[in-house]
Amino acid sequence: MAKLLHITPNEYPELSVEHATKQIWRELSKDYEEYHIIGRSNDQKFHTEKEGKLVLHRVPKLKGNKSFLFTSFLMGYYIKKYKIDVLLAQCAILGGIAGTFLGKICKIPIMVEIHGVDYFYFLDGKGILDRIAAK
Repeated sequence: MAKLLHITPNEYPELSVEHATKQIWRELSKDYEEYHIIGRSNDQKFHTEKEGKLVLHRVPKLKGNKSFLFTSFLMGYYIKKYKIDVLLAQCAILGGIAGTFLGKICKIPIMVEIHGVDYFYFLDGKGILDRIAAK
């Protein structure tokens, strides 16, 4: 059975706290041996918590681009350490860019969640940054 890494820029409480997103993770984890989530901690510390198939890795949120770079390298570490087979990026820009890059290097598939109209503006943009983001 496969192991999935769910990449999200959101901040979460400890895994023992019940919330709607945790219910979604439970549903999504049904077809996986382990369902790892990498998100932000609300206390700026590292935490790894396990409950059933769910494994929540909460990492400090750094300011600016440092957070993106730090989490990108950390994702690579988690992929190797936990033998991740599938990636799911909740954010097309932050997790999606790093996830796509790491997915190609590690030869594992990635799914990217896209919702909201803002992402589709990139497809119509004429500037170089819009074209890069659209790819």
